[in-house]
Amino acid sequence: MDDHAVLDTNGLYAALRSRRGASRRVVDLVLDGEVIAHVSVPLVLEYEEVLLREADALSVTPREIRIVVAAFVEQAKEHAVSFRWSEYVRDPDDTHVLNTAVAASCPHLVTFNKSNFHRASALNVRLLTPREFLTQIYHSF
Repeated sequence: MDDHAVLDTNGLYAALRSRRGASRRVVDLVLDGEVIAHVSVPLVLEYEEVLLREADALSVTPREIRIVVAAFVEQAKEHAVSFRWSEYVRDPDDTHVLNTAVAASCPHLVTFNKSNFHRASALNVRLLTPREFLTQIYHSF
């Protein structure tokens, strides 16, 4: 189950910002069906809201954002989230990201903000940057 992950919004943002980075590789692997992404409705809504807000900075159109999010979600496994692990995160706005990982029994949460999820390991969720995740699943990147 090493090829399963919840991707924080900052990873999807980074994938749209740079075609050569580790985040882009993670998203490409999800789109190719080689990595199983796990999502929830609150996480998908955040993907769309943040990326649409940043569309100009990313040099993409709102239509392109919606296409990317839809393609990502189409490949992902959706999970219902019915609990809140807010005491395990520093920023309450990130609770839904950790909730998704716990609901999915997903071993990896891929994020650039590992410090925001300071107690995730107590819930059996390992925090990895996109590069660390790629190293984990391929043992080299």
